[in-house]
Amino acid sequence: MQTRNLKTSKEESNKQSKAKLTARKSSVKSNQVEIKMHATNAMKLLAMVAAVLVATSDACGLKNSEPCKAEIPCRGGLTAIDGTCQPCGSSDQPICPEPNTLACRGATIDIDGTCAPCGGKGKPLCATSQPCSSGLAPNLKDGLTCSPCGAQNQPMCTGENELSCDPLYTPSVDGSCVKCGFEIFKTKEQLAQCAITGHYLAEEFDGGSAEAANRMELGKQQVTLTFTPLGKPGEVTDYIVTKTNTNTLASTTEDDHFKNIDAKPMLFSHEEIGFKFPFYGRVMENFCISPQGFVSFVDKDSLCKNDVLEAGSDSLLRLHYNQPRVSAYFAKWKPADCSAKDRPNGCVRTFLGKREEDNVAFLKVFYSQVTDYDEPSTIRPQLTLLIHEDGLIQIRYPWGQSGYSNGVVGLSPITDRFQGKYADQVSFTVETCYNGFTAQPDGTCARD
Repeated sequence: MQTRNLKTSKEESNKQSKAKLTARKSSVKSNQVEIKMHATNAMKLLAMVAAVLVATSDACGLKNSEPCKAEIPCRGGLTAIDGTCQPCGSSDQPICPEPNTLACRGATIDIDGTCAPCGGKGKPLCATSQPCSSGLAPNLKDGLTCSPCGAQNQPMCTGENELSCDPLYTPSVDGSCVKCGFEIFKTKEQLAQCAITGHYLAEEFDGGSAEAANRMELGKQQVTLTFTPLGKPGEVTDYIVTKTNTNTLASTTEDDHFKNIDAKPMLFSHEEIGFKFPFYGRVMENFCISPQGFVSFVDKDSLCKNDVLEAGSDSLLRLHYNQPRVSAYFAKWKPADCSAKDRPNGCVRTFLGKREEDNVAFLKVFYSQVTDYDEPSTIRPQLTLLIHEDGLIQIRYPWGQSGYSNGVVGLSPITDRFQGKYADQVSFTVETCYNGFTAQPDGTCARD
């Protein structure tokens, strides 16, 4: 019995030894397979690196490499020169062809096929939205290089957040800055008015009470505002506004009478008016004349007839900017009727005339004794608007009283919509001549 047990124990021990040996052999084989896999992967990786190196050395479109046979032969910032791709777009380098990249990057400009520094004093203009550096502007002689701006006889500054002219100077219609009507200039010569200048030239006046924050004082001053385009025809973006207290408007007679504007606005073509009107760099072919103190420039009759202020209308400055227009006094005037007995809501008449001095045609709109929805029985003002064929705009306020209900005076650019934050900066009541000088009809200040 004991001998049998010993035999069985020995057999079990042999089995365990064989199992351990088999496990060791299996582990060795597994390790060998894993080593072979790592070696294979390493060989593949080396092959890939070698392929990349070969591809890189033979790649096209890179610096000093051959151009690719594609729409864009060289990478950005490179162009094909003598069979290889070379840098472009910087100073003294060739221009970069489209659509590769910008022709000349940064402050550079295309000149004779190469890029050169630009925007500095005496340098060519940059082909960007701001052609000259701060404090510089295109020179007045040929406009091809940058020169200092803002002072006497220097060009106006055109950079963002820059004054057009230095303090005590004002823009002139030729684009230069000139001395304006301050007492500091001790001289007998007539100085230019310190004009109101800008793009968004509109001001909203408050109600007519003495407590109003911004009363309409132009009538009391009996002022004539003259808006002169600043720049070449077709390029005008700004206007210069000068003032005078005398009536210098071109005259008309009853023979020049055109139409009465009763009830709603009326649309007329340039054939009916007799001329096209240049306005903010565009040429206007239709005139919407409204009894509510404005002339707008729209193409559709519906846009004209529906542009009406009702008794409950508010936010007049926003409404003013809804169309390109000239607002002599954009307010809630009641529909006028020149044929009504005693004309309870006033009368709006138009005339077509020509200036005696140069035969330039103009449209005249005369608002007489108009009434307002808000204050129908207090003040019955009158005003005159002249729109000239050469782009000049004049508005005369002769009623001789302070205040009136809410209204807007000024210009609305082409489809710029509401830009009240700019318009708020305009004040047509401010004096343009100071300290012993008086505004003259020709836009100058003369010593009293």
